[in-house]
Amino acid sequence: MSLLSRLFGRSAGSGAPAAAGPASLGEGLWRQAHDRFTRAVDRFYEASLAMHEAQPGTPASELLARQTHRLGALADQVRELCGEAQDRYPSSGPTLSGKAARAIPDVPRLLSRAATQVATAAQAATMARTGREDPLGTARAAVRYVDSAAECLGEADRMLRREGG
Repeated sequence: MSLLSRLFGRSAGSGAPAAAGPASLGEGLWRQAHDRFTRAVDRFYEASLAMHEAQPGTPASELLARQTHRLGALADQVRELCGEAQDRYPSSGPTLSGKAARAIPDVPRLLSRAATQVATAAQAATMARTGREDPLGTARAAVRYVDSAAECLGEADRMLRREGG
């Protein structure tokens, strides 16, 4: 059984849980934001697993493995945020409607930034595995990117909750 299977009961590249189907997130902006974040998390899982297989038990490998737990929780948060946003501000296209654009203009940007931060964390995790630079230092950089993604999601959540007041 792989590390990812043990951690989350899924393998890299498996995508979102079945509950995150098109009916719950629509086909527009919120679905795209969710899927983009999920793809970035999957890339991180793949890099973390490769690191674990190449250098098991090293501090860098263990640090990256711990981040997979955090990213699993963040992926759940993105799923909830996008589902709530779709319920309140349905989207069938790539942009916000006028009502949503006035109420929560920064939420899509924050979701996009969070996905970008996770994708950058995946790149750092891959660099840590290659060992050309300091693997632990590079793994710590991945942690900082995950921290930044969590901050973006926290802000998006606050904005959406504030609007739902």
